Amino acid sequence: MNRSKTITTILTIATLSLAVFGCDIYSERWEEGDFTCVANSEKIYISSYNWDGETMEITIPNEINGKPVTALGGDSDYFYINNSKLEEYPYYTPPAEYTNIKDKILSCDEIVYYDITLNLGSNLKSLNFSGTPFAYELHVVDGKNVAYVYRFYVNCDEANVYHFSKDGIIYDSVSEQPIKKFCYWNESFD
Repeated sequence: MNRSKTITTILTIATLSLAVFGCDIYSERWEEGDFTCVANSEKIYISSYNWDGETMEITIPNEINGKPVTALGGDSDYFYINNSKLEEYPYYTPPAEYTNIKDKILSCDEIVYYDITLNLGSNLKSLNFSGTPFAYELHVVDGKNVAYVYRFYVNCDEANVYHFSKDGIIYDSVSEQPIKKFCYWNESFD
């Protein structure tokens, strides 16, 4: 009996600690238009954008269902673009000697750039991409290895206190340094 009470007490303290010290526990996941959303009781992050391969402008809303959208991607759930246009093509796996992304992309027969305008809302605080500044996909299309690279022109809502944009590049408001989590509109591998 004492052991059961001890375990219950420990679990209660652990749960309260998570809530008090700001650890986010997200419990809901759903599709909202072209976005896959994840929420807790107070806020939302967008884990992916379901892209049709045609629209060249993505707007991240300030709120969804009355909750602020505060992040692209979560702590272990990176933001990505799900390109339905490429689903029919198999993935290309570069040879093992190509260990960095640039070499993997350059190993392809062709590079296709998708130039997308990304509009970020005023509540957006965190940008959790895959740890690489390049959003890309490698596929075999008509017998050729093709790299599809997403390049972004970023606009940030002027009311956003965490970031600002200038000439299509997003900056951290505190350090005033550009954020390197994007392949920007003016970068290429050619």
